[in-house]
Amino acid sequence: LGDRNGSTEVVLVEPNDTSKENFGVAVDIGTTTIVSYLVNLNSQEILSRKAAYNPQISFGDDVITRIIYADNPSGLDLLHHTVIDEINDLIVSHAIENKISLNEINCVLCAGNTTMIHLLLKVNPTNIRRSPYIPVAHSFPVIRAIESGVKINSRGLLATLPNISAYVGGDIVAGVMASGMSNFSDLTLFIDLVTNGEVVL
Repeated sequence: LGDRNGSTEVVLVEPNDTSKENFGVAVDIGTTTIVSYLVNLNSQEILSRKAAYNPQISFGDDVITRIIYADNPSGLDLLHHTVIDEINDLIVSHAIENKISLNEINCVLCAGNTTMIHLLLKVNPTNIRRSPYIPVAHSFPVIRAIESGVKINSRGLLATLPNISAYVGGDIVAGVMASGMSNFSDLTLFIDLVTNGEVVL
């Protein structure tokens, strides 16, 4: 079963008891680096970690350059497929190392800055760099992974963490959630030292 936009749906029906073969992949899509984790969804155990340079870097070192490139004919399509292909390579590498089938991977959860998530989902990011700097959406519905080109279980789901604004993305949301700082009573500072740095107080 999968939670899809507030409703529970059947993701897959299989013969016999395959409940132990239930895996997910968490992906941090950074401007420079993509990091992925294979997770046993039954035990929450992290089974392996993989990282690679984001191949979109060949189209620009920073998000603004990539947004401009996405405005070119077929630019958005190329940026989208470039990041999807790298994510698929990482997922295949996880599957081979852990001797599991891609069909046993039932979900992918992605975090990234607002531009990276737009490019992942092939959504035009043009307005992120233009006043008043409004992205197409701050959060996107859960979709079937295959709709984005991510190759896992054909009915598997892909979700993204919500973005706060054009330049405060789901990666910083993930950091706030993982650190638990929203539950602290003391004044707390979270600093994300990456290509596109962000600070949360």
